[in-house]
Amino acid sequence: MWLVAGTLTAAGCAPTTQVSNPSSGSVAPPSGPTAGALANQDGHTTSWTARGVVNALADAGLAVPNAVDNTAQECPIARCRQSIVTDTLRVKSFPTAAQAESHAAPRGLHRTGRIVVAFAPPLTEAERIPYRQALAGLAN
Repeated sequence: MWLVAGTLTAAGCAPTTQVSNPSSGSVAPPSGPTAGALANQDGHTTSWTARGVVNALADAGLAVPNAVDNTAQECPIARCRQSIVTDTLRVKSFPTAAQAESHAAPRGLHRTGRIVVAFAPPLTEAERIPYRQALAGLAN
């Protein structure tokens, strides 16, 4: 079942926070204590959080509508640092690439470094290609 971005109001569910998508700007990674590192193939790292990746995808012109920070709901179980869900994908950042791999591999999810992406089921394989290309570009 795919959870559409929104605020959960059921008893025991913490409220979510709407994430703004910038309309322009660079894809420079965020900095600060919540920034995770996204390792490229040469082993160099760039600081990226789930929110930073979603913002970078938006800056690249890809659809990431209705972004919501659902870290409080998903990360205690997934052991991620941050989780952002949109209508097109769900992005989680992990403390290490190994933790990201152990989350992504059994679920068949896309992983780049410490970032794991789950695409919304309605997205076709062809529609996922530009997202994968943009994610690969973030790692370089």
